[in-house]
Amino acid sequence: MATAEKNVPAGVAKLRDALDTESTAMHAAIAIAQLDPHSWQDLEQYRKDYVKASKAGDTEVQEFLIQAMAEVFHAPDPAKARTLDAIEAELRSSEAGAKAFAALDERDRIFMDNLATLRSKHGLDTQKKLADAAGVHVNTIRSIEHKRRCPQFATLKKLAKALGVPVTKLAPA
Repeated sequence: MATAEKNVPAGVAKLRDALDTESTAMHAAIAIAQLDPHSWQDLEQYRKDYVKASKAGDTEVQEFLIQAMAEVFHAPDPAKARTLDAIEAELRSSEAGAKAFAALDERDRIFMDNLATLRSKHGLDTQKKLADAAGVHVNTIRSIEHKRRCPQFATLKKLAKALGVPVTKLAPA
């Protein structure tokens, strides 16, 4: 079933030899059939890079790529997954992290203050009015104002245009 391969790193050969080939092939076929398009593209790129590394005799890169390919199929254990809130709390607990988040929080505060001031100035007192003036969906405005979404630059440009100001007056650099 398996054919001899040239330039297979020892680590990869050990992994392959340790597995039950028939069972592994079935699991692999099922996993491949269920890949989403993004994961499929990742897998294709890893395979191309693996072939290049194989031709170059770079066993370290080959072993890395085998691990990367395996990760395409690995769903993280939800019980072990850290939430974004937990990661943020951990980052905020360090001095450098606290400083970085303070700067981000200040930028958010300035943006929200500028947005509120300019909305008021232009009589755009509802999210719907601002959304219509900017040509974006009202859910976009809602998400930005509730800090669930950071606006993309294209959205910032639309908001700034609707409010009659350059982007730099709306969002600090």
